[in-house]
Amino acid sequence: MASFNNFVLQLLLIIPLIIVAEAARDRRAILSEKEKKELERQLKAINKPAIKSFKTEHGEIFDCIDIYKQLAFDHHLLKNHTVQVKPTSVPKWITSENISQKLDPLQLLPRGISCPDGTVIVKRATMQDLLNVQHLKSIGFNRHRHVHTEGNDIDLTGHHFATIDYEYSTVSGVKGNINLWDLQVSQDQVSLATMAIAGGPIENLASISVGWMVNPLLYQDHIHLYTYWTADGYKKTGCYDIRCPGFVQVSKRIPLGVLLKPVSIYDGTQYQMELSLHQDHATGDWWFIFGGVNVGYWPKSLFIASGLAKGTDKASWGGQVYSPLTKKSPFMGSGHFPNEGMGKAAFINGIEIIDGKGEALIPQIYTIKTHESSPKCYKAKFIHDDDDPWIRAVFYGGPGGCTGKLSSEESEAIALIVVAKSDRTMPVEMEENELVSLLNSINKPAITSFQTEHGDILDCIDINKQLAFDHPLLKNHTIQLRPRNIPKWTINNSSSKNGGSTPFRQDGISCPFGTVIVKRTTHEDLILSQRLKSTGSKYSTYVTSKDKNIDLTGFHFAMADYGHKNYGAKVNLSIWEPKVSPTQFSSASMLIAGGSKEQFQSIRAGWIVYQWLNRNHSRLYTYWTADGFIKTGCYNTLCPGFVQVSKRVPLGILLEPVSIYDGHQSEVGIVIYKDIVTGNWWLFVHDEMVGYWPNSLFTKSGLGQGAGLVSYGGEVYSPVNEKSPSMGSGHFPAEGYTKTAYVNGFEVVSNNDSIFSEPSFRVMMFANTPKCYRVMPGRGQLRVWFDSLFYGGPGGCV
Repeated sequence: MASFNNFVLQLLLIIPLIIVAEAARDRRAILSEKEKKELERQLKAINKPAIKSFKTEHGEIFDCIDIYKQLAFDHHLLKNHTVQVKPTSVPKWITSENISQKLDPLQLLPRGISCPDGTVIVKRATMQDLLNVQHLKSIGFNRHRHVHTEGNDIDLTGHHFATIDYEYSTVSGVKGNINLWDLQVSQDQVSLATMAIAGGPIENLASISVGWMVNPLLYQDHIHLYTYWTADGYKKTGCYDIRCPGFVQVSKRIPLGVLLKPVSIYDGTQYQMELSLHQDHATGDWWFIFGGVNVGYWPKSLFIASGLAKGTDKASWGGQVYSPLTKKSPFMGSGHFPNEGMGKAAFINGIEIIDGKGEALIPQIYTIKTHESSPKCYKAKFIHDDDDPWIRAVFYGGPGGCTGKLSSEESEAIALIVVAKSDRTMPVEMEENELVSLLNSINKPAITSFQTEHGDILDCIDINKQLAFDHPLLKNHTIQLRPRNIPKWTINNSSSKNGGSTPFRQDGISCPFGTVIVKRTTHEDLILSQRLKSTGSKYSTYVTSKDKNIDLTGFHFAMADYGHKNYGAKVNLSIWEPKVSPTQFSSASMLIAGGSKEQFQSIRAGWIVYQWLNRNHSRLYTYWTADGFIKTGCYNTLCPGFVQVSKRVPLGILLEPVSIYDGHQSEVGIVIYKDIVTGNWWLFVHDEMVGYWPNSLFTKSGLGQGAGLVSYGGEVYSPVNEKSPSMGSGHFPAEGYTKTAYVNGFEVVSNNDSIFSEPSFRVMMFANTPKCYRVMPGRGQLRVWFDSLFYGGPGGCV
């Protein structure tokens, strides 16, 4: 019986991840017109008429709908259901002191979002949501039930968990304070923390799970509140959040699927959310409560024929991840093992249950079992102290890195897919030991660290011990704290309403004197930056106009070239956040270059959206080379070379706010110029001296004595089997200001005097795929902008 219970608990944790995984594999499936119409019909049925709607900065839409007209009541068992506004019985949980910060659920949505009385707030469903539900129904549970009955030979390849499970007596409620972490996972991976209950035999397994999840397929990106339920072993019932009828929402402020923030910082402030599930003794409904706020409930009538009608006998707390066979598994929890303890490892504390008599109990050690499916990558540890209820907790998690094992048939199938769909050589993955060694050399010891709301870790490191000085040419380099000659540029009265606004916000982040701020490099950064490098994006504009022998299949440009002697340039780039798939990127930048072929040397800076490098947000990025991309150069600070001097602006920082179509325009000012005294090439971002590339990196035939080319505008890349993404705003330049992307304020240093002025010669504009992307001058509309240009387009080229 014990092994059977273990199987059920593992299944409870794994099945929802299988559904996400299968949906990820098939998310690009081509739908027929009939299928599209059916999905549109379902979407209309799910999204009930809104009395009021709100759109967040992350693009999510929340609707206020009539509490009596919500999706739940489309369930055939709830046709005559009477809404229970609040539970009739509330558990008396055991209280204890806590040493971490509890998330206030009422502060999760931005100010100004308020639903009127008589309504509830729900997250609006999308077409992709419906595809996920379809996968849930089609994949189901049968194959796992089948293999179990044949001897527990269950294939859980790709699924990993580290949990503690309670299997001792009847349970009518569970509680836990779940520590919050915002992890980076790829599009087809999942990482979550959960508290779950389950009951009934395999064929009618009933379960409810609540917690947080990171999965770009279901929640775009970042950490979101999630729930999952089933009443029949995943055959016909159940879904995430409110993607199907069943869950009755009662809250006007806390929708399922909401973004969670702030999150915990490694070795810093810890944040957690207090969640509980309990069965109302009077009605039998299962209530979900977040931080003392009644979010809603699953009616008892959903579970009459299953194992949750009268309590349950299984409960679980901990973490789970999923990763495809071909990828190394992601972080779980904080990405650190439990033995690192409070502040460093993820935890769920305040663990309690409600027994069959309605009394709150703290689980005893003999009632708890620990389950670790992949102890090399993830572990769980139950901490208990009879004198301190807070210390009844599970610490769990790990750095991941596990992979599944392919059968010969699966290996052959994947090989065929790679051959059929890949148009260029796949990058060779680094060995794990090499990655660890490289990470240790890149990430210098931090004096203090901060974690942003987007999950980035920013380190303050000794300015004299930064990565730049690992370069053999910079061993004896003397740091230049500021340029010897501060540049002077023409004031051009930009028509952008917020040209002076700062496109990065770092409230509370302040590095001490003698340090600089850098974005911490992760395991994934190294792998994924190599993938981006392998696409050939490093060649960019230079080869489009100079070298016709380079294969630029999949690349599209809408640019301007200034091919004359210069010592630097300045531009303002409007910031946009186009949607791209994991194998695409879209960017806007300025490039300074000199030399040719093997001696080609360049520096590029701007913004880029690329999921594998920076999720789906617009971020500041740079790229440089000193030998035509043969051995030198990298993105941001992934290799020695760039000397950071700013304590405020790291390379790779998220840029916000972004421009809004036919609305507020945001831009970032980029300046790259050569110091006439030292010869160093300085980078200014929005008037902030970020740092420089030392002159010793370059040769006289390249950037050592100035540049011969400045290019600026938009660029996208897409594999040959995908339609290319949008560039800029996704609209053609003819639509004009506020509707299309622009570059304005272009000025150059024509003489070696660091004075920026209007260019002496005309720029040459070009777009290599005018059906999808175009470029045009902006002088006609905005004469005060020196050689400005509008560029971009909707994409769709292959």
